[in-house]
Amino acid sequence: MSELTPTISSLVTELFPKYMDQDLFQVINGGIPETTKVLELQWDHIVFTGSPTVGKIVAAAAAKHLTPVTLELGGQNPVFLDPSYDFDVAARRLLWGRFMNTGQVCLSPNHIFVPASAQDRLVDALSRAYDSFYPEGPAKSDSVSRLVSTVAFDRLTGVLEKTQGRIFRGGMAEADRESRFFPPTIVKDVKEGDSLLEAELFGPVLPIVPVKDLQEGIDYTNARPHPLAAYVFTNDAQLKKYVIDNTQSGAIDVNDVCVHMAIPGLPFGGVGNSGYGAHTGKYSFDTFTHHRSSVDSPAWVDYFFGFRFPPYT
Repeated sequence: MSELTPTISSLVTELFPKYMDQDLFQVINGGIPETTKVLELQWDHIVFTGSPTVGKIVAAAAAKHLTPVTLELGGQNPVFLDPSYDFDVAARRLLWGRFMNTGQVCLSPNHIFVPASAQDRLVDALSRAYDSFYPEGPAKSDSVSRLVSTVAFDRLTGVLEKTQGRIFRGGMAEADRESRFFPPTIVKDVKEGDSLLEAELFGPVLPIVPVKDLQEGIDYTNARPHPLAAYVFTNDAQLKKYVIDNTQSGAIDVNDVCVHMAIPGLPFGGVGNSGYGAHTGKYSFDTFTHHRSSVDSPAWVDYFFGFRFPPYT
């Protein structure tokens, strides 16, 4: 368990032995030294969730033992918003997906592509949803969690301070480093090259990227590493198909965000820079299972396949 989450690490260390067979698992708490030591050992399979940078380290260590690896690595999950879609529905679902667990979810929508002519309508819809989520403001809400560490707080602060976009909800005025409270923040007029688009945000900041048309957003996305998920909001069947056919991501949700992970029977995993392999449900069972072929050949088979034996004619 990570050294960045001491409370939950202690809880898992305490509870797992109470309710699970200790012959089946071992909890190891620590940071880089402990992880490095664990990766020196030979395993049957490794599943890792984290950043692409650390994922490459894990994969390289596993390769020394030819150990198979499943990597779930996140990414900058884009949203493509059709201006004809119901913006109030989209706004509620987008804010939920972006701000749950203070944005510290690998599937969270990272930024929204919307035609520039519709940005103001989207801003209004997001503002209405924001006010309904936090009627007394996020600082007084019990529905807003905290960032995992001051390191995360400082990283997000630095990124937000550099943006050339315009903040219209949230911002740093009520942020508190000591308690790691970072207000849910929405930023409009974010352009290519902005600090908010440099890397996965992994925090409660939602940039709106106005584009000429959704094709511009698709081209932008395809020019970069494949994300863990992509989201399109539209009731236009042709547009749905076009986005699905012309983008690559670990998963794609239509008219919602993040929900595919909770649906039984669907695999959860990335592609390219967002990882490889899949898990959840039966896919987890298959991931940790070696599909071993076996044959028990009776003697009478040679009557039909005796031609395999020499001499040949």
